Amino acid sequence: MGNRDSCIYFGHLGLELCKQYNFGDYASRTAQILVNLYESQHQPDSVVKYMKVMVAARDSIFSQSNVQQFENLIFEDQQRQREVT
Repeated sequence: MGNRDSCIYFGHLGLELCKQYNFGDYASRTAQILVNLYESQHQPDSVVKYMKVMVAARDSIFSQSNVQQFENLIFEDQQRQREVT
């Protein structure tokens, strides 16, 4: 049982660091680990809480990726316009 307690402790610590430094991918993975741990301990409230954290982190990752893709398209379009003129 001590190992699970340590995993939960360090999982929470890891999530705090991910939030502080905006590491969405790591936050998603850490939240998934916590979900699995809380499922094994039959704590559905905590499972739901960390599933929400996991989904929010994934949404953030995909949102950032979409913004980056959009910016790349704009840049490429600007480059094409410069080549034409």
